[in-house]
Amino acid sequence: VEKHDLVVNKSKKILDVAKELDCNIVTTHIGHIEDGESKRMDLIRKTATELAVYADSIGSYFAAETGTEKAPVLKRFLDSLGAKGLRVNYD
Repeated sequence: VEKHDLVVNKSKKILDVAKELDCNIVTTHIGHIEDGESKRMDLIRKTATELAVYADSIGSYFAAETGTEKAPVLKRFLDSLGAKGLRVNYD
């Protein structure tokens, strides 16, 4: 099993447990969001999309902690996911 799959499956379980505890927001770090395309950003986007779609499906949100990138870069990233289940805890 790939590391990506382990991270996604563990994160889904965390969302499920939080939901059972009547909490619909889970905060996590996703790393610095770069403006542009790269293998690293492809993997971050793939993971974020899977988790955003899952969070949407159970009425929850992942709140990604970030703040190292400019707001327009972050907005473009969020808009590229196609799901609203990933939100931002913008420090």
